[in-house]
Amino acid sequence: MSAGPQGRRVLWLGACLVLAPCAAGAESQGDRLSFRPSVTLSFEATDNGLQALDGTDTEWTYGAALEPRLELEYERPRLRAGTAIGADLRYSVDEPALRDAFLDLSAFVEWELLRGLTLRISDQFVPQAVRLGSPSDDVRNLRQSNLAMVELNYRRELRRRRAVELGVRGSRFDSQGFAASLDLDADGLPDLVGNLRSDYWSGAAYLEAQQSLGRHSLVYLRGELRERTFDEIPRSDFSEWSSQLGLRSQIAKRLELDMALGYGSVDYDDLPSDSRLIGRAELDYVLPRGWGLQGAFVQRFSAGAGGTDFDESTARFGVSKVLGQRTRASAGLLWTRFRADSPDSDANRVTAFDLSLERQLTRRIKAVLAWQRWRNSGSADDDDFTQNRVTLGFTYAR
Repeated sequence: MSAGPQGRRVLWLGACLVLAPCAAGAESQGDRLSFRPSVTLSFEATDNGLQALDGTDTEWTYGAALEPRLELEYERPRLRAGTAIGADLRYSVDEPALRDAFLDLSAFVEWELLRGLTLRISDQFVPQAVRLGSPSDDVRNLRQSNLAMVELNYRRELRRRRAVELGVRGSRFDSQGFAASLDLDADGLPDLVGNLRSDYWSGAAYLEAQQSLGRHSLVYLRGELRERTFDEIPRSDFSEWSSQLGLRSQIAKRLELDMALGYGSVDYDDLPSDSRLIGRAELDYVLPRGWGLQGAFVQRFSAGAGGTDFDESTARFGVSKVLGQRTRASAGLLWTRFRADSPDSDANRVTAFDLSLERQLTRRIKAVLAWQRWRNSGSADDDDFTQNRVTLGFTYAR
């Protein structure tokens, strides 16, 4: 498969990063170069592998995936750079529609220009999901895409344990075409587009004021602006603003909390404006005897592949247990509800449950046995489905 112009751009940037230590001249004492190759081979059985996208019941499908990956990272005072070169190769024994190959290429450069002022340039040529409500790693739900981004961030420490952060970000997104149903002419009826490309330009800026509360906690007030312009979906161009008041705290040695609540609004060029409460809460608690708890709730704007944003509410809960020195078990529950921007749109819900068992077989080889149950339901039943998946994977990493 050809990487195209976006992939060649990442490869060029990655080559520059690999050669960065040589171009920088003699290494100083603080220089560090890391090299991490890995490969994952997994076998998968799915009881309804095609249901997620075409509404047709299917029998069990069987397949395998191979994911080789090489990561390089170079670090010196005030400069950090890295690149990753990999692939995601999928094969199905009985379903040609579930066979595909994707490239996984990324690179970044992070440079501290002045004290507190950091410039970051990054590029990712990776597969991304285009349909909400289906598993994000479903092979028919993935399209090769490229996201190039430039960020400039500044942080200034003030008196009385206060600080201020501000930043600007510009990005360009390109993706392979995909089939979608959109109301392109605003007549209230969806139009079927066989090869939609949701390519866009985006710009954003934020300002965050912080106040420390002792050594392990701080409160912050954050405001953010965002603008996005699509190449092929001009009616979905939008401006967005949001403000949130939050708390970050390490309440105890093993308990971390990050929460925020605020308000935001999306103003479309050719669609009604949409305003709502937004917020999040994240909890990470390490318990005695190898137990761990993780929880999160997010209420946010979530962009769909068709360009318009969605009102998304997501809750996650996970529990893990260390079983000896080499074994770890975990269970997770995910619930998501999303609704398109129009007031009369159908709500969609996803409930997913997963179990996994990890075993470090040798110093460099790890095995994972996992089961996932995915359920999509909502007010429109044409895309409802239930899917069970069992995966056995082996990873070799240096």
